[in-house]
Amino acid sequence: MEAQACGTPVIAFGRGGALETVVDYKKNPQTATGLWFDQQTVESLVRAVETFSAISNRISAENCFLQANRFSSRMFQTSYLALLEKYCHQVPHRT
Repeated sequence: MEAQACGTPVIAFGRGGALETVVDYKKNPQTATGLWFDQQTVESLVRAVETFSAISNRISAENCFLQANRFSSRMFQTSYLALLEKYCHQVPHRT
């Protein structure tokens, strides 16, 4: 996230948190923020680096920044407060 917050595209293992935080170029080139590699092997990572070298100039710094911003503390706070507001209004008040 730190790299993307600085507008830098990334290469990430395509499992776990990267599935939510990195938009894969192969899946969505218009909004990509990086490239996933499929296996934790030297060969898979080398292929990803080679592919990344060819496409990294097509990944915009703005996409990276916007994606990272989705996970900022301000966005978390705003979403959390909205969720609380929604559910607090649904709880019946006891007298």
